[in-house]
Amino acid sequence: MKVLVTIITLLAVGAAAKENQTLDGCQMECGDIPILFPFGAGKSTTTGKKCFLEETFRVTCVNGTLYSGKIQVLSINIVEGQVDAMVSVAGVCVFSPPPGSQYIIKNSDADSIVLTSDYSFSVSSKDNKFITVCCDSYGYLNSFDDDTVYSTGCLTRCYGNTEKVVDGSCSGIGCCQVDIPPGMRNISIKAFSFENFNRSSWFNNCSYSFVVKNGNYTFSKSHLENLPYKVVPVVIDWSVGGETCEASRNRGTNACKGNSTCVNSDTGYGYRCKCDEGFQGNPYHPDGCTGNSSIIMKLLYA
Repeated sequence: MKVLVTIITLLAVGAAAKENQTLDGCQMECGDIPILFPFGAGKSTTTGKKCFLEETFRVTCVNGTLYSGKIQVLSINIVEGQVDAMVSVAGVCVFSPPPGSQYIIKNSDADSIVLTSDYSFSVSSKDNKFITVCCDSYGYLNSFDDDTVYSTGCLTRCYGNTEKVVDGSCSGIGCCQVDIPPGMRNISIKAFSFENFNRSSWFNNCSYSFVVKNGNYTFSKSHLENLPYKVVPVVIDWSVGGETCEASRNRGTNACKGNSTCVNSDTGYGYRCKCDEGFQGNPYHPDGCTGNSSIIMKLLYA
């Protein structure tokens, strides 16, 4: 009788992978939203040190709602390097004054919205669309990157005629949308009107512009009279470091911990950390990514 022993080494993920998401002594959740390092709120009750990697990643928890600055955070994704957030809609309205006077323009909330102001954050080009809703208006999405300024946007005109405006269609009449170029950061959104809506003010006196997560906005003709949303969901990319992987390693400041790989950000600023194959967890956490080695022995008898 022969005995054949085959030794197979496997990497089984340990329970510790689920535990090393937040620094010791730091708030783990806000409401039902996990606060994952490099993001953090306040200081550790254990060490007294800050709970976030950089000031950029400081968040606050107010009555169970998570905020980054003034923007509400819905989720933090470590693997993709993204944050889901709620961002305000930019709008401008025209209201008719008493007879004999000129039209008065009044902002509905704000005709210009600052979406991101830190270079570590940029609007995800693959997960969002830029949209303008109105019959005679246009909107801009502006990016300020060092001394470089560039914009994208779209316009929609009806000239007082709503026959071609179709529910569910955002193809340029009543509603227009465009893709967002990659790497847009330090963002502002601006809404404008053509001729103070003088051809459409009887049914449409407001223009709205916003960035929204794909699949989260459906146009309705009723939105020409009143857009029911003040904020919309947006996907924001984030990166750490402000320099390349190589530069951060040379300076000894690289944030990627054990069993992880540094990858230069595709947004053109900083880098991201990813767990190596066979490991999982949080590559930014001091404990790094984790995995347990186990040996399975199969005895085959012949």
